[in-house]
Amino acid sequence: MAERQNVSEQIEAINLFELETKARELLPQTAYDYYASGANDEITLRENRAAYERMTLLPRMLVDVSERHMGTTALGEPVSMPILIAPPHFKALHTREEKSQQ
Repeated sequence: MAERQNVSEQIEAINLFELETKARELLPQTAYDYYASGANDEITLRENRAAYERMTLLPRMLVDVSERHMGTTALGEPVSMPILIAPPHFKALHTREEKSQQ
């Protein structure tokens, strides 16, 4: 596993697949496996990936993008970028990770 990166550092990724690769490098294996997998036979995971593949972006030509801001709000709270992860069961995973390192 790579040395932990400072949380405030910017991670350069231009798509979700690059972000997933970066997560594989930075997270402990058990944490990565938790986030990268799905429940039961992973039907929802496959459907989510297929939905992302169907999305297209409208390119904006000749627009100044030297300063970008991805911030938004989620449930009335500001977030720096609109990628959210549901928390269920992660505490148990974290506890198992700590015990395995002892």
